[in-house]
Amino acid sequence: TEMRMNTPQEHMVPGKGLAVACTSTDVVTDRIPVGEDPIGMGFGEGSVWVTSQAAGTVSRIDPESLEVLATIEVGAGPVAVAVSQGAVWVTNQ
Repeated sequence: TEMRMNTPQEHMVPGKGLAVACTSTDVVTDRIPVGEDPIGMGFGEGSVWVTSQAAGTVSRIDPESLEVLATIEVGAGPVAVAVSQGAVWVTNQ
């Protein structure tokens, strides 16, 4: 069965990378490398955004293909990300 991020039966779970899990079975169906220490996650502009605290980056992930579209350097220790009105906002420690 093909899993898509926009259905209510699944979600992404930060850990040592990013896992795609099906909530009805509690089974991890895919893993996405996003850098060390992923800590913050946001949704918007048609993408999933994940901060990597150790790498100092934010990864933009396509929720349909589960591919990393871009890795953006944002400085040391990004911990949170928000997406609104065409912008991605990141807080750093």
